[in-house]
Order: sequence, then C-alpha cells, then structure tokens
Amino acid sequence: MRSDVNALLDAIERAFAGVGPGAITLHEAEVLDNYAVEAERQRARRHDPETDWREVPDASIVACPTALSHLDPDGWRFYLPACMRYALRTWDRPHAPPAFSIDQVIYTLAPGCDPELRAHTIIRFERLDEAQRAVVVRFLELAASDDDAADAVVAREALDGYWRRPADAS
Repeated sequence: MRSDVNALLDAIERAFAGVGPGAITLHEAEVLDNYAVEAERQRARRHDPETDWREVPDASIVACPTALSHLDPDGWRFYLPACMRYALRTWDRPHAPPAFSIDQVIYTLAPGCDPELRAHTIIRFERLDEAQRAVVVRFLELAASDDDAADAVVAREALDGYWRRPADAS
C-alpha cells in the first residue's frame, strides 16, 4: 500500500505542477462556511500567501476542514492537490486528529445527486486536465479499496457516477 501511496504522491506533483490559485483562498473559503462578511474574508485571506499549492502548510489544511466545498473552481483546483497530498500522507491514521480527513477530499470529488449542486461540482471537475483527472481516479480507486481508512462507498459512487464515465456522459 505504501508504494501505491508514494507513486500517487509523485503523480500528483507532476499533474498539478504550475497550477495557480483561484479567486477564493483556503481560509477565506472556511469563513464563508460561517457566512462571513467582507472584512472577515479579507482577514482570512491574509493567512494564504501561497502562489504554489505545494507551499500550503498542513496546518492550514487542518484548520480549514470545510473549505473545499466553498472554493471557486480555480481555487478548488489549486487546493485539491495539497489536500490529496495531505490525505495520502496521513492515510494510516484517518480517525485520529487532526479534523481534516481523507473523506473530505472524497466528498469534494463526488458529484452528488442534487441537480443544482451537481452542476456546480461538474464545473470544478471540468477545470482538470487529462493528467489531473487520471490522478483523481487513482486517488478514488485507492480510497474505494480501503473501507477502514476512507469512505469507500462514496469513493466507489464517485468513480461509477462520474470519473469513469465518458466525458460526454456527464
């Protein structure tokens, strides 16, 4: 399993190299979950000076467990590899602190059933290029194979409901 994780970490590095930030930052997205006003959003943005997703500190990922749901499509694409990387590095301790988990990454990769939410989610997915999509599939396949470490059911649903379907079937 560890060799699969290491290979996937390398693939994430290659596939997402050069991806820049979006309009909404990680800490800003987290405060959006609490209906933040503009002044709170601006204060939160100051915690996210990174222009390369590889610079996002683990502490920021841990501090922002709901942020992935509130990012704009480009911001989601920027923070997704950092969150996948963090989830993979902590794979062997999914139920221990910190609060951020593998499942939060899985849930952001599941298109959902609600038509409005699905449309919003698909817009994010469409920002990914072929190499990035392949990395997501590998991440979800790993999650789907490990009921103890991840929400394997949702990972399988995401794979079958979107990621393994032809592009024109979305």
